[in-house]
Amino acid sequence: MKRLIGLLWAFSVCAHAFVILPQGHTPQQGSQTRIFTIASQTSSGLIAWSNPGNAEITDGVYATVAGSGSVQSETLELSSAPFSIPSAAQITGIKAIVTRHYSGAETSISGTITLVQAGGALSSAKTDSVAWLTTDDSINSGSSTDLWGVSWVPGNVDGSGFGVDYQVTGTGWSSTTAYIDSIIVTVYYKI
Repeated sequence: MKRLIGLLWAFSVCAHAFVILPQGHTPQQGSQTRIFTIASQTSSGLIAWSNPGNAEITDGVYATVAGSGSVQSETLELSSAPFSIPSAAQITGIKAIVTRHYSGAETSISGTITLVQAGGALSSAKTDSVAWLTTDDSINSGSSTDLWGVSWVPGNVDGSGFGVDYQVTGTGWSSTTAYIDSIIVTVYYKI
């Protein structure tokens, strides 16, 4: 009897520490990728993007921003692409892939990306840590396990208010142009 009580107690402790799944059941993992509608947020004193909608898909057609000296672009706003993550899912990471390059004199360029919801920042900003090239290069921000400093729930990304802001800054530009071919976002989750 003592042995049976000990086993039941051990099972009770384990049942509280772990989710017990039916035999043969493994947690489901998944991801969803979305293409967003892109527009340039007009801001006084910042350089406007030309053709911001060209950054919606990877196709060799670009959104561009050009200038000389110290440059700060308007923000490219990605919106209107709600995900449909299952409500019981746990979001494990978010990744944004920016395909970009520059032309003109060698220069200092960086891009900053922030996850937003209904116009307000939800995450801390991530800045490109990889030098820009003169040919297309795809740069990852985030990963399948990077939550960007936020505890996400499916409702954060399933609504139409979820999006991404992207801005380019630089110094020492001399007839320099930054080109963005696409910004693609993937949300990773498990159930």
